[in-house]
Amino acid sequence: MVKYFEDEDFSELLPSGYENIEFLGCKFLDLNLAQENFKNSIFIECEFENCNLSNVSFHNITLRETNFENSKLLGINWSEGQSYLNLSFKNSILDLCVFQNLELKGTDFLECSMKNIDFSESNLEQSVWRKCNLEGTNFSGCNLQKSDFREAINYSIDLNIVKIRKSKFSAPEALGLLNSFEIFID
Repeated sequence: MVKYFEDEDFSELLPSGYENIEFLGCKFLDLNLAQENFKNSIFIECEFENCNLSNVSFHNITLRETNFENSKLLGINWSEGQSYLNLSFKNSILDLCVFQNLELKGTDFLECSMKNIDFSESNLEQSVWRKCNLEGTNFSGCNLQKSDFREAINYSIDLNIVKIRKSKFSAPEALGLLNSFEIFID
């Protein structure tokens, strides 16, 4: 049986966990949800603020119109999820996550630490990466068309294996796009 919550604020852990639950318009505030199991849950128009979601299980999860702000999301395998639509991450830590082969068109990543993430084969068209640290992040086979990398740092994108037309970059970080061609500018 699926539980259902609408327009509720959660600042204490749920006693029975987070599996098989539908959340609509809910807010999660100042919670340590590390290693929780969100299996088969649905979040629509929800907000996570100041939460620790490190190493959670997102198996068969659905997230729509969901925002994460000032949150810690380390080591999550987002590829286990069912569906994602209109996600936003602001001032959060997403290091060591896996987003392989996902539809993430139009996702906003603002002022985030995103070190050593695997986005390979994902559709990230029209995504925004404003003021993000993308050190060690893998974009192999991604669609990055019309994306905004202005003010992002430490990215290395192999222009031979991504779609990147009409994307925006700022100097001097854009010079890193030449790394895949073994061209160096002093």
